[in-house]
Amino acid sequence: MGITTIRNDLQKYMTDINRKKVVMPLGEVPEEKMPIGWKPRERFGIQMRYWPKLSMLVDDDAQTKAARGIPRMYMRYFIDQIEPKDKSQASVMNLMNIMYSVRSNPLLSLVVMGGNGSGKTLLGCALVNTLNRLSSTIVRATGEMEPDWNPYFCNEADLFNRVEGYSRDGMDWFTEYTENSKFLVIDEFGMTQWTPTDKRRMEQVLNKRFGNGLKTVILTNLSAGRFSELISDQLKSRFRMGRSVTMDSPDYRERFHEEEPTGPNPLDDDYEPF
Repeated sequence: MGITTIRNDLQKYMTDINRKKVVMPLGEVPEEKMPIGWKPRERFGIQMRYWPKLSMLVDDDAQTKAARGIPRMYMRYFIDQIEPKDKSQASVMNLMNIMYSVRSNPLLSLVVMGGNGSGKTLLGCALVNTLNRLSSTIVRATGEMEPDWNPYFCNEADLFNRVEGYSRDGMDWFTEYTENSKFLVIDEFGMTQWTPTDKRRMEQVLNKRFGNGLKTVILTNLSAGRFSELISDQLKSRFRMGRSVTMDSPDYRERFHEEEPTGPNPLDDDYEPF
C-alpha cells in the first residue's frame, strides 16, 4: 500500500466523518445509543465500564480499518459490543476503557500477557476500531467532540519493517508511531528473534511515546519475567507508570476447533465472513 493510497484513505475517512457528524441531544434517542458517558456493569465480579454504543450509529469502511492496521477477520469487532468470556478478558477490557475514558489518569501503558487464543488480538483490534469512530460524535451534554486518537494496530514484525523503511510506501512511520498516533496497539511483542538493531528501534519507539505522553498497549505471549529481560532498565521504569495483566484464559481457538461446526461453510464459493 503506497503513501498516496494511505493518505487518500485517511483523508476520505475524515471527509466522510465531517459529513456524518452526529449531535446527540439528551433524551431524543434510546439510552443505549446515547454517547453521554460510561455506565457501570459487572462481569465476573469486575465493576466494568462500557463504551457508548457508537457502533450502532456510524461505521467505517474496510479500507479505513485496513489503513489503521486491522486484519480483515477482526474488522467487525468493537469494545462496546463484546461480552467478555471470562474474568481475564473482563479485566483487560476494563483497563482499556480506563486508559481512554479517565483522562486525568496517567495510565500511559498496558501490557497484556497471555497464551495463544486467549483473545488478546481481538480485544486490541476492537479497541482501535472503537477509538477510530468515537471522534464522529459531538456530545450535546458537554458540547465537546471526542478527540481524534489517530489509533493504529500493528504487529511487531510490521513495526520493525516500517520504522526501518523496508515497507517502501514513503510514509514516515517512525514519526507516525511516536508523535502522531495518540493510541498504539503493538501485537506479538517479543515473538521475533530481536537483533541489536531491533531492540534499539523498539526502545526508541517506546521511549519516545512515553516522552510524548502517548498511550500504548502491548500484547504478548511472553511471561512477565521474559518480558522484563527483553527491555532495558530505563524502559522498565517507564512501564511502572502503566499496568500489566496476565490472562489465564483458555485457548478459545482450540475450543472452537473442537466444537461441532454450524452456519455457513467457509469453503463455499459464496461464503461471506461478514
